[in-house]
Amino acid sequence: KNVPFEPAQYIQILKAAEGNRRLCIFMELMRWSGMDLEDAIEFKPSSIDSEGVLRYRRQKTGVEAIIPLEPHVLSLLKSIPLESDSIPDMPFRRVSTRMDADHVLWYTHLKTLFKAAGVTEVRLEKVIKEPSPKMLRHTFAVHYLTAGLDIPTVAKMLGHSKTSTTEKHYLPWVKQRDEAHVRRVREAQIAAAAKSGIQVAAAGGKRIAVQ
Repeated sequence: KNVPFEPAQYIQILKAAEGNRRLCIFMELMRWSGMDLEDAIEFKPSSIDSEGVLRYRRQKTGVEAIIPLEPHVLSLLKSIPLESDSIPDMPFRRVSTRMDADHVLWYTHLKTLFKAAGVTEVRLEKVIKEPSPKMLRHTFAVHYLTAGLDIPTVAKMLGHSKTSTTEKHYLPWVKQRDEAHVRRVREAQIAAAAKSGIQVAAAGGKRIAVQ
């Protein structure tokens, strides 16, 4: 199962990163863009347009992801602290190292941060997992699914070429959305019937007019 961080856990992690602005911004980028680790490392500020929309092609699949970024994330990304050998147009990459070395470095930074925050395990029902950078992507997806965005929109933000991929990876939350949808429709039906002076009999579903 894909397991997201609980909101309280993410707040703990964010607080633990307060002393390292560069790491904090990197983590916020992953959390609010849904980027995989390798894509976040090669993030280019130039991939954000004048409307604050991030567009990039996932290294894993080559599929384009399109994400309207949150205002606070856009603000953070304008002031990324650079290191002495940072690549100018890719602030989280280093000139002196290969991509695989930077991948190990950022993975280690994030794992160390999770530990410093006291987040040693993440639970979903009976599933218990050790925290990993990938969970930031899962947290992003679950956040927007539970906020009510439709599956095709979330799939586009994640860079999934098929909505079935999103449904497969986040099935528990897709089911929750379906159940919430049915509840909303039922509530609307009852409200509309009451407004028009019609009631539905409990037995048999017969509609009767109320005088």
